[in-house]
Amino acid sequence: MFAAVDFNRPAAATGQDPEYRMSVPAPNSPCINVCNIGPRGWCSGCYRTLEEIAGWVRLDAAGQWAVLRACEARRTVTGQRSAVEDA
Repeated sequence: MFAAVDFNRPAAATGQDPEYRMSVPAPNSPCINVCNIGPRGWCSGCYRTLEEIAGWVRLDAAGQWAVLRACEARRTVTGQRSAVEDA
């Protein structure tokens, strides 16, 4: 249902032009310090899996954005409002 992110993939192995990778800013961590892994295997605060949380710093910007898209899809499944909607 959700795209898997390869945490072992080096940033340079994406097949993208290196200048493109450098121009895409990395997102901030989605952690909101509500760390509780629920029965679905996601954090109830940021919607990341344990693997995604542990691998966050090893991902390039494109990988981090992919994780955020997966988190948004999980949040939608739960019916929770996003921080953007609450702003």
